[in-house]
Amino acid sequence: MHHHEGAANENSPRGSLDIREVREYVPGDEVRHLHWKATARTGQLMIRDYADPQQPQFTVLLDNRQVIPAAPEFEEAVEVAASLVVAAAKADSRCQLVTSGGLDIVTTPGASAVQRLLDELCVLERAENTDLPLVPRPWRSPGVVSSL
Repeated sequence: MHHHEGAANENSPRGSLDIREVREYVPGDEVRHLHWKATARTGQLMIRDYADPQQPQFTVLLDNRQVIPAAPEFEEAVEVAASLVVAAAKADSRCQLVTSGGLDIVTTPGASAVQRLLDELCVLERAENTDLPLVPRPWRSPGVVSSL
């Protein structure tokens, strides 16, 4: 039973005003989310499970392979990535920072994400593995050339 507009997925944050489904009560659920009609119909406590529609997410892919010169190009790329993720996080977008070397950080919206992203970028170095593709394997679509 979906009453919201837009697709919901398991990454959708919970707690909006849109109903994802009506399901059986589990200890620990908010009792204020009880669905009284469904409870009366089924004879069991039923809960409204809320979720936000799929929300935009801002993703930065930072190339930290050895083919990128260390200075000044790599430092400039890190600064640009930092500017982008900070702006997106402050604009309440969910952010994801992905590097060719395998770093993959997903944050919640808001300024609290800024510190974590900046901490990771401060210590980021070029990947030691010299045979890495630009786009990490989990991000590649089938049929995409792996030597980008």
